[in-house]
Formats: sequence, structure tokens, C-alpha cells
Amino acid sequence: MAECIGPAANYFALTVASKGSLGSALPVPPMESRLREKTEQYEDMLAAALANVRCDETDRQAAEEVLEMAQAYLADGRYFWQHDDPVNALAAYSYGHGWIDAGIRCGVLSVNRVQ
Repeated sequence: MAECIGPAANYFALTVASKGSLGSALPVPPMESRLREKTEQYEDMLAAALANVRCDETDRQAAEEVLEMAQAYLADGRYFWQHDDPVNALAAYSYGHGWIDAGIRCGVLSVNRVQ
């Protein structure tokens, strides 16, 4: 069998450990702590992004709708986080950031200069 390194090794270790085919001697990475760390990082990134964008005047209604969706996903993520659901919290923060990215790419949001 070929030697696995990197993420593939982690996946292999988790798969084999969960099925029990090679016993429980394989190391399982601390996925929970990595998930919580990423979730906190994504919450911070979304909150910072919301603080540093502004609506362009060309289509203010669309810009406000985009911001409303991003803010709603931030609130949803915080709800999930408070209810010990980091997977859905991370997904919500990611979707919120996607809304901001889409707003910037469509030209209805712009980024404030950060000093």
C-alpha cells in the first residue's frame, strides 16, 4: 500500500478507525479543535468584512439586500455557535462572506480603506 501523507492520511486514518478494519491504533487528528479554531476565525473575518464595506449609490437597494443577507448569516452563525453547533456556524459564516464577495464583484458594495 502507498504511504499517505497530508489530508489524505487524515481522511484514511479517520475512515479506517471508524470502520475498525485496522484497529484503533491509527492516530485521529483533533478535528474538533481545528473546527472550533476555523469557526472563530471565520466569524472574525465576516464581522471585519461587514465593518469595512459600504453601499455604492448606483444600486442602493441591491447593496442593502446583500448586506442584510450577510448580517443575517453572521447572526445565524453566532446562534449556532452559542448552541454548540460549530459545523453550521462555520457554514453560516462562509455563506455570509460569500454574500459580501458577491456584492463587491457585482459592484453594489465597495471596501473601505483599512489603515
